[in-house]
Amino acid sequence: MTGISEAFQAKNKILKTKENSINQKMCELIAHEKRLDTFNPSIYDKVREEILDKDKELKEKISENTKKLLEELETMKNKYTQTFKEEKKIIQNGVAFLKQELDETNALLKFNNLDKVFNVKESDLNQTLENLEKPKTVVMVPKLCPLEYFSNSLLYGFLMVVSVPLTFETKADFKIAFQWETDSPFNNFVRCNDDSLWISDTEADTLTKVLLLEDRMIKSPSIKISCYAIAVTPSGNLLLSCELSQLLELPKEVMEIKESCYDISPLITKSIHVTKNNKVMITSAEDIGPSYERPRKIIVMDSKGKHETEYEYDNNKKHLFTLPDIIVTTSKNNVGVVDMELGRKKGRVVVLDEGGRVLNIYTGYNELSKQGSFDPLGLVVTNCDNFIVADSSILHILDKEGQIISFFDTRNWNLYTLMYGMQISDKDELFISCIELTTLKDKLYQIEGDIVKTTSDD
Repeated sequence: MTGISEAFQAKNKILKTKENSINQKMCELIAHEKRLDTFNPSIYDKVREEILDKDKELKEKISENTKKLLEELETMKNKYTQTFKEEKKIIQNGVAFLKQELDETNALLKFNNLDKVFNVKESDLNQTLENLEKPKTVVMVPKLCPLEYFSNSLLYGFLMVVSVPLTFETKADFKIAFQWETDSPFNNFVRCNDDSLWISDTEADTLTKVLLLEDRMIKSPSIKISCYAIAVTPSGNLLLSCELSQLLELPKEVMEIKESCYDISPLITKSIHVTKNNKVMITSAEDIGPSYERPRKIIVMDSKGKHETEYEYDNNKKHLFTLPDIIVTTSKNNVGVVDMELGRKKGRVVVLDEGGRVLNIYTGYNELSKQGSFDPLGLVVTNCDNFIVADSSILHILDKEGQIISFFDTRNWNLYTLMYGMQISDKDELFISCIELTTLKDKLYQIEGDIVKTTSDD
């Protein structure tokens, strides 16, 4: 019986393995079917519009070229008409001159004037003929040269088939797990590993630690300080940018602010970010006010405050940023930066590799551009290296190189909100601060969504 039992268990193990393999394959096929559902046949209509636009463009160019050729032809005609008149005058003058010479010659022959006849020299005849202005024997006239052998496909364009991976999901789904009403906007906050938040209130010039419970917030006594930006280190210490040349530091166990080792004199610090391997990235500026004339750069320092590298210029020696505002990094050290224009009229997300090479510049998705300008107010990175961008009421999900893979409209929650801050925990818990436009109440949401768990391709 023991042998039969062992054989049965072995066969049962094979069946379990088969069952798991079948389930896995079914999941792959179902996932692929969902990706097929996201394919939008409107791409054909878009190409049709491109063809018609090209047709219109070519017709306009042909019309312009026709007008140009006709004007050129008219100029040539006027020029050659004048040339013909001049040639005709030369001929008429030559004929008149020769008639005069002929009359004089006939007179000599008629009156037999011996003195004059004997004075005639053959060279006189040659000189007379040489004195005549010779008319042109070749006339330059226009000729149309059609492009008979020019390929129509090169002139007009041609269709080709390209492969497009079915990876773009337009149905990202986020749900509100918890929500809290806040006393003021959380536009500058960080999430700590102990399930607490540090909040910098720029209006009240305070720094407050908040513990989040399911039904309420518990606030610690506030520290009076004005911070431009805050960031938390892997050890739990808090770094503060107060628009000075040196970052300040609030140790985890001691509620006393001190100077840190991160000094970028003579520049001043703006936004800050701490990577998972404890490198500190600082946006530097020459002065507090924003300026196009003095584009900013990002300085990278090690845990002891030693300068390691800077991100300022691309490979063409052009400035990478105008007003870099938020910095995040992936596990592969790709750098995502929210870069703004003056007055926050337009923004973009610049994604660099560790060496500073631009991987992509994301300025919003065409399908969403009708809803307004791209104004990113939040940027985080998930554990699977997806970027999530908060833009007004839209969440844009980008891959590790900054290419869009999905988006979500928070109005699907039946709430009209304006997002102005976002953070993510090590557990991929997404926190969004916003104002509800219908009630004008400041809120903090904890969000759950499958897209946060989606693994990016290596």
